[in-house]
Amino acid sequence: WLSTPVGQMKDVNLWYPPLPVLKELWSVRRFVVNGLADAIEDVTKIFLICIGFCIVSTSSRHVGIKIPRSGWLLLLFLLYVHSNLVGDNLSHYVEDKVYTGLLAVGFEIPPKVRPPEDKDANILIRIVDDVIEDAFKFGCVMSHWEVGKLIGKDYAASFLRRMLGSLPASVLEPLIWLSGSIATYGTPLGRYNKCNAYGDALGEAVQAKMRTLWGADTV
Repeated sequence: WLSTPVGQMKDVNLWYPPLPVLKELWSVRRFVVNGLADAIEDVTKIFLICIGFCIVSTSSRHVGIKIPRSGWLLLLFLLYVHSNLVGDNLSHYVEDKVYTGLLAVGFEIPPKVRPPEDKDANILIRIVDDVIEDAFKFGCVMSHWEVGKLIGKDYAASFLRRMLGSLPASVLEPLIWLSGSIATYGTPLGRYNKCNAYGDALGEAVQAKMRTLWGADTV
C-alpha cells in the first residue's frame, strides 16, 4: 500500500522516511545508481597519477637523478591527461554494466544520456575544464566527508546512547558503529552527484569564458 498513489502524495514516498541515518542510507543507494561510474573515474585518475609519481620518484632515486620542479609539473600534466582518458573510458564501461545490472534486478531508472564531447575545443581549454571540475568536486566531497565524520563519530554515538542507553553494550555498540559508519560515508556519497554536477557546470562556464576571450578555437 505504500507504493499506491496515496502513499506517494505531494512527491513524498512513504518507503523513504527522511530520518537520520536512513536518509544517508538512501543517499548511498542514489550514489550507486547515479554516481558510481563517475567515482570510479575519479579514483582511477588518482590511482594512476599516484602510481606514476611513485614509479618516477623511485626510479630517479635509484639512478641518482634529481628531477627539477618543472619536470614534476610536466609529469603531473602528462599523467593527468592520460589518466583522464583511461578513467573516462573505464567509467563508461562500468556505467553500462551498472545500468544493465540494476535493470536486471528490477530498478526503474531512466536511460543514461551522455553529453556530447566537445572535440572542437582547444586541448588546453578542455584540460582546464577537467581540472576545475575535478578540483571543485574533490574539495566539495571532502568537506562533506568531514561533516559526515562529525555526525558519525560524535552526534550519532551520543544520540543513540541517550535514546537506547538501556540496551546491553553487546547490542548498543554495534548499532553505534553501524549508524556512525552510515552517517560518515553516506554524507559525502549522498552529495557526490551534486558536487559532480556543480563542478561540471563550473568547468563548462570557465571553458565558455575562455573560448570567448580567446576567440576561435585552435587545437
